[in-house]
Amino acid sequence: MIQFADLRSIISLHIRAGLRLAALAAALSLTSAPAEAASPAPENPVVATVNGVSITRAQVIGVDPKAAKDKAAFDQTLQRFINTVLLYQAAMQDKLDQTPAVRAAIENVREQILVNAAQAAWIKDHPIKESAIKARYRKLLETLPKEEWRLREIVVADRRSADAVLRALRHGRRFSDLAAEHPDSPNSVIGGELGWVDPRKLPAAVERAVRPRKVGQVVGPIPVPQGLAIVQQLGRRPPPKPPLKALRAGIEQQLRNESLTAYLKELRKKADITVNVPETTKKGK
Repeated sequence: MIQFADLRSIISLHIRAGLRLAALAAALSLTSAPAEAASPAPENPVVATVNGVSITRAQVIGVDPKAAKDKAAFDQTLQRFINTVLLYQAAMQDKLDQTPAVRAAIENVREQILVNAAQAAWIKDHPIKESAIKARYRKLLETLPKEEWRLREIVVADRRSADAVLRALRHGRRFSDLAAEHPDSPNSVIGGELGWVDPRKLPAAVERAVRPRKVGQVVGPIPVPQGLAIVQQLGRRPPPKPPLKALRAGIEQQLRNESLTAYLKELRKKADITVNVPETTKKGK
């Protein structure tokens, strides 16, 4: 027989995760129980009862932590809680948990909960070591380019337009002004600025043309997918190294994913798996 404390916990999960009522109802298989089964501690008073089911202050705050200090949020969350209990009770009274569709939905939710629990248990038993985090951080630093380039670019449709831009530059026109006159250029409204870029990510033709040039020089026209590019190099620098603190969360998640993948690989090795894939029917057959 389920305890009402369990009911409150599942209802909290329902409100937070937005689970369907049918899944909640059948997951609990609620039967009647005495109201005193969920006697709260003095510091956790009962704030509402619904047909004998107690709802405590802690349960409401557990659904929405803002409710601890915000009366409006508390009242709103409590009413949602009451509605959930009422709908749950109505569903159980109508024996909706016994319908095939609801039972199937409940089983799907149950399976997902157990999958999540299995993953959480594996992660808890195989915590990511600090040495592994630092080793992965060092590898990430090794992938940084040797230098970054600050560039700006004007893109035109044809050689005549490219020659006109180059001629205007030789006569003292500002690169940023010319970029603004060519709205098809990248970031034309800010003078064609591309910012600091990794040379390895530039189109090959642009990278080859810019690499031997000095800071401040203009090169072009260079064939690019959008047309012809005139590029000015504004600076070069070693790439800034992001601190470990900024990358730690991403590294930990990546290592956890790799750990789970390895775990699944081992499970597959030990499992008896049969896959029956029907042959694809060829067109016209």
